[in-house]
Amino acid sequence: MLRKIFKKYLSAKATAQSESAFGAEQVENNAGGYVFALDKWKILDRFLILGTEGGTYYVGESKLTADNAVNLIDCIKEDGLRVVRRIKDISLSGRAPRNSPVLLALAFCVSHAYADRVTVQAALGEVAQICRIGTDLFEFIDYCKNVTGRGWGRAFKRTIQNWYNQKEVSALAYQLLKYQSRNDWSHRDVLRLAKPVPTTDTHNFLYRWSAGKLASGVAEPTILDGYFKIQSASDDKTASRIIRDYGLTHEMIPTEFKKSPLVWDALLEKMPMRAMIRSLGVMSACGLIKPFSDASATVAERLADKRLLVNSRLHPLHILIALHTYNAGAGMKGSLSWDVDTKIVEALDSAFTLSFGNVTPTNKNILIGLDVSGSMAGSMIPNCGNMSARDVGSALCMITARTEANYYVHGFSTTFLDLKITGKQSLTEVIRKVNALPFEATDCAVPMLYALENKLDVDVFIIYTDSETWIGNIHPFQALQQYRLQMNKPAAKLIVVGMTSTGFSIADPTDPNQLDIVGCDANIPQIIYEFTTS
Repeated sequence: MLRKIFKKYLSAKATAQSESAFGAEQVENNAGGYVFALDKWKILDRFLILGTEGGTYYVGESKLTADNAVNLIDCIKEDGLRVVRRIKDISLSGRAPRNSPVLLALAFCVSHAYADRVTVQAALGEVAQICRIGTDLFEFIDYCKNVTGRGWGRAFKRTIQNWYNQKEVSALAYQLLKYQSRNDWSHRDVLRLAKPVPTTDTHNFLYRWSAGKLASGVAEPTILDGYFKIQSASDDKTASRIIRDYGLTHEMIPTEFKKSPLVWDALLEKMPMRAMIRSLGVMSACGLIKPFSDASATVAERLADKRLLVNSRLHPLHILIALHTYNAGAGMKGSLSWDVDTKIVEALDSAFTLSFGNVTPTNKNILIGLDVSGSMAGSMIPNCGNMSARDVGSALCMITARTEANYYVHGFSTTFLDLKITGKQSLTEVIRKVNALPFEATDCAVPMLYALENKLDVDVFIIYTDSETWIGNIHPFQALQQYRLQMNKPAAKLIVVGMTSTGFSIADPTDPNQLDIVGCDANIPQIIYEFTTS
């Protein structure tokens, strides 16, 4: 009798996920199952890349944000310079779909309430690189004022002064015009607080113009001259000519011209990649983009240019959002609607894969497990409209399916679900297929158990999940151990792609052949390649 009790409760081979595995340092996740806790630095990475907007299926936005803020402060206290380096690396490499989490973390690093003097100085030194555009600057300043309580001391004021003074005249004029106000801040507000001493007469002119004091006797920068002229343009033909002559963006033109196909045609000529994919709906609604049009061909050509995509620093998730929105034929907000050009849909689908850069195949046997449980469907990816972790995971797993020769994609909740997904299917088709599945509980051991039951020769398991597993009779890491032993594959690897900013993972941190990485990271294919082939 005692032998049975001991085997039941002390076995390291199989433990119900609702209990902590014997001998393993596990914690309870938000669903009541037991998993591994990420260390503070991995949690920091998840926050910087994923953010916390919208919360998760089990955790509200406010608590998730508070938990990540506490962890951020702990990291700053332990090694502030390491946090600054992490912020810089993730921001400048374009790994995160949004800069907001990075800007918030930077605001904490420049605050004496949370960081030491050396960290504050280092963080202030990176503001100009991380706050690349006016919107970033306003958001950063807002966090400093309203979240961390950072005042406008001499060092902070000098940092903001340099943001303006160290820009060339043309670049400064562009920033002042394109990003005139955001997040309840304007350049006028910031300049009044920072009080930069102009380095040139033209800088002085621009500062005075931003403050509402038009100077005289100084030649305006070309783009500002164009801005003045288009305000008095009488028709869209004239407006189009001014746009072409001065390189204006849509933020710089009067509202009455923003429904004109002539005007949007002029804007499209030099439109940055990010602005282009965000404007596909309005360009289609006004009649510029339509089947067989020159504009449609131009957009498709640009989206097919891998070099242009990579150089634009456009995050793959932005393309996925554009595809999801454009294919819907209507915006999430407002009444704007348009006829969908299938050529644009196809181009966006291909661009999603191209935007990851040069993806090197591993030539390994890869089983992809896509968590399609209810918690994945109920956890929304920040700034993705109505796209869930389930949707985004479906798209991300297609990168492997499109680049590897030996792969198998399947879904799981409490059981195996044959999705019949191939690399030749469109992202829209795959997401629609996954969305049609019922919402069920989570058992992340299913991929390994299925491979073992069917004697599949798997080199690498890649699981896209929120790690809110709880219902199985064996922990995922134990299922992997059994697979390795019974299939005589001791080096079989597990990669867990975390789709939410929680501090949990099903990957055993003590096992060198198990790895946790952040979902939505633009470096996912490279990380998978390096870990898989090492």
